[in-house]
Amino acid sequence: MDERPLKVLLVEDPKLRTEEFADRLCGSGDFCVKRVSRDQALEIMSTSTPDLVLTGWDLPSQQGLGLAERLRAMRRLMGGPMVLLHASTAEDMPTPRPGMDRKRLERMVQERTRALNSAVESALGHQQRAMAANLDSLHRLASAAEFKDNETAAHIQRMSVYAALLAEALGLAAEEVEQVHQASPMHDVGKIGVPDNILLKPGPLDSDEWKIMQRHTEFGARILGSSETTLFQAAETIALTHHERWDGTGYPYGLAGEEIPLYGRICAIADVFDAMTSDRPYKSAWPPALARDVISQEFGRHFDPQLEGPFKECYPQFVRIREHLSDRRQLRF
Repeated sequence: MDERPLKVLLVEDPKLRTEEFADRLCGSGDFCVKRVSRDQALEIMSTSTPDLVLTGWDLPSQQGLGLAERLRAMRRLMGGPMVLLHASTAEDMPTPRPGMDRKRLERMVQERTRALNSAVESALGHQQRAMAANLDSLHRLASAAEFKDNETAAHIQRMSVYAALLAEALGLAAEEVEQVHQASPMHDVGKIGVPDNILLKPGPLDSDEWKIMQRHTEFGARILGSSETTLFQAAETIALTHHERWDGTGYPYGLAGEEIPLYGRICAIADVFDAMTSDRPYKSAWPPALARDVISQEFGRHFDPQLEGPFKECYPQFVRIREHLSDRRQLRF
């Protein structure tokens, strides 16, 4: 029987009286609680797997359910339970006591929150349930692409978190940040259509092979296209345009400057950084600092110059994500 303390992330919320609530959970010795801000929670969840996440569903500064939905999406990738709390629920939580039976305590927490979570799910309504179905479809497509390519699930997760961080640092609305986060894993889904002898070639491609490889952007757009949902439309845009370059020398269409959709410009940086810092059949991983320096020289040529500031701001987080999200890893408080 596993008797270790459960590792809990408790997202700060003044309505939950977080300090008091954390003290109550820690009192029994059954929980190791880390109180975190919204941004810290997103960063930890992108690289680690706690046993439990507690967060308020009515956080006033996070536009209602937005944070909870983003954390839910991460949990679908990382595994493990999450509990949404309301202020009244937190006040009604059982007070842990030394010697209290661990399973009884866990059962009490579950019982107290089950009704609230049911109410929250109902509040999400048809639109959010449809979004969940769309996310499931996208994740399945991403998994299919992984079987075809050498790139790992960790690459897809890293790239999507990098892109979301850049979008947030650029000042995009929370809804757009979430859309980038959920749609960007589809950037290379079109590689399903590239022959294995080209996709997995352990060396440079010749000119004819390179032309075929470049078509993965169009293949991806065709796979994801003709959808009426904004999420699939965003994924289609990213798949088609993440290899365009600011100076017009990219592919497939040679778009330049702001002709390139913003989501494509954001994902271009995220994808290149992860490619540079990862092993590939034809090269070894570069140190993150070298990748940073090379990317920094390419703003105004390869990359959108307005993203230089956000990239420099996010770089330390990129490094931490790169270090922790290589293979499966353990949460470290």
